[in-house]
Amino acid sequence: VPVKSVVSLGLKSMTTGNNVVGDTRYDSNSVIVSDAEYVTKSDDGYPLGEEDGQPPVHIIKSVRDTSTGATISPYQHLKSFRSQPMFIGFKENSSGSDSGDGNGAGYTLYNDYEMLTDESSNQISIMLRAENSTSLQGCSFDGFSVDRQACVDDMDYTLSSLKSVLRTKRLLGAIMFSCAGRGPGPIMAPSTSSKGGGPMLDATLFHEYFPNIPCLGFYAGGEIGPQAMAGRYDGGGALTSDGSSLYQSGRVAIQGFTAVFAVFIVPEKRPDVFSGINDSPEEIGLFLRNRFKRSVD
Repeated sequence: VPVKSVVSLGLKSMTTGNNVVGDTRYDSNSVIVSDAEYVTKSDDGYPLGEEDGQPPVHIIKSVRDTSTGATISPYQHLKSFRSQPMFIGFKENSSGSDSGDGNGAGYTLYNDYEMLTDESSNQISIMLRAENSTSLQGCSFDGFSVDRQACVDDMDYTLSSLKSVLRTKRLLGAIMFSCAGRGPGPIMAPSTSSKGGGPMLDATLFHEYFPNIPCLGFYAGGEIGPQAMAGRYDGGGALTSDGSSLYQSGRVAIQGFTAVFAVFIVPEKRPDVFSGINDSPEEIGLFLRNRFKRSVD
């Protein structure tokens, strides 16, 4: 049975102050990583590896503000925000292409990072766990905070888009894993959103767009699913008719304040696969008689 999953997380760019919702294209490329290092060895020369519990890391030493041309430490840039970002994100600027699993073209988010102080230069760098060896140098850099209005709007966009790409499919049902911070109580005052933001927002919106299929799920203190991204459509992406730009898979993580939906789709019959199968009543009866006979014997 085909299963398709989507992830929603309402974020605000702390560089621009704009909500990052659905396919909104926002310009947060004003800050670029100018000096980054992929580190595989510790100071004493020993390699970093999973067997030691110390995976390789990225160290971000400086960023460049393209609007002023100034090169500053990432710590200085973070200090320019009004509050500490819940996530920092990096987006590759080379191709803007999607990897095929819905995880491309956007900002990869990190909420677990450390500050490092270089005693010789007194510069403060950012260190974060490396998911791969691709250098972060040249990537766009931004900070993100969770925004309640963006949560409502992004969920509305995500489910509206999901309905659009599944309009020709027969659906069996769905499961939902949502953050306890998003419900079951109201996520915000009803007057602040056209969708209300009332009790059980995620489940209520799902029922609005898919009223005829069952949806089971629960609220959690940490949701397991494909890692949420920010601005996945920024950089030339768009909602594709087959849903490839909307669906997400892989890169599983325990997250917070997300809503994860998985939809089960009725498989399509393929004549090239089932053409040689005899499913006549006589043949099925013969199969069952032989099967039960073997069980009794």
